[in-house]
Amino acid sequence: MADSIASTEGLRSINPDTMKVTLNTDSWKKAYQLAIDALDSNAIYMPKDGGFRGGSMEEYYQSQLFVMGRMAMTIGRPDNLQILKQARESMKDYKSFELGMVAGPVNPAEPDTTRDVYFGQIFGIRANSPNADAAWELMKFINGDEYAKIKSRSMNNELMSRMGYSKEYDGHNLDVFYKLKPSPSNSYSGMEKIPSEFYGQYQPIVDRELALVKDKTKSIGDALATIEAEGQVVLDKAVKDAEAKKNNPAEDKDSGEVGADTGEASSGTVTITN
Repeated sequence: MADSIASTEGLRSINPDTMKVTLNTDSWKKAYQLAIDALDSNAIYMPKDGGFRGGSMEEYYQSQLFVMGRMAMTIGRPDNLQILKQARESMKDYKSFELGMVAGPVNPAEPDTTRDVYFGQIFGIRANSPNADAAWELMKFINGDEYAKIKSRSMNNELMSRMGYSKEYDGHNLDVFYKLKPSPSNSYSGMEKIPSEFYGQYQPIVDRELALVKDKTKSIGDALATIEAEGQVVLDKAVKDAEAKKNNPAEDKDSGEVGADTGEASSGTVTITN
């Protein structure tokens, strides 16, 4: 939860340009304090068993408290509207409820923007493709009015960038999802520089310190200071070891390693049209 709050405000725990772990700051302390206060209030639902772990669709719907009208608010994506519709249509005794939507959460310093905009699909044409002309025709169709009119009949878990034909879904106005201007997220920028070995040693430090905070045996400030200090030691060593492997490829080959994971996850899919 603290990471989500921090992401909204554009905070980063590691600066890949300086290779510094930066957590012991007022902004990060505020993010963690907000998260802890929210959990301590018991107003946030945290399933003890980790939530739904498999079963029928009805069992899945039953596990989603907001879908079942047992939770007042949730932060969701457009596909939440699909889930609500499917639950209403497939469950025999489903009780519908009035739904309202607002944009957010936002960074108070940038209330008109959001970093939570992701592309579902990006189409491209391979360089030197022998079918470039045909591919361009397909691209024009996919990005044109006719295709938009067809695709608007089904949300298909994502919104359209072309708004003219997709104003509402199941009686709910979709303008709220287009209200905020997208702001570039720097969450993953440059993170390919961080050696993959770092994360396996860093996360246990984070887990240990946050457990102490949760148990009220350590303050947020002290915990973040410890994570920053010990995390920096781990990062420095990981960078040093990565440099050593880079300068001695034979040793890296002997270890069976074929390359470093960037630690970056893509939020969408890219389709290359040949």
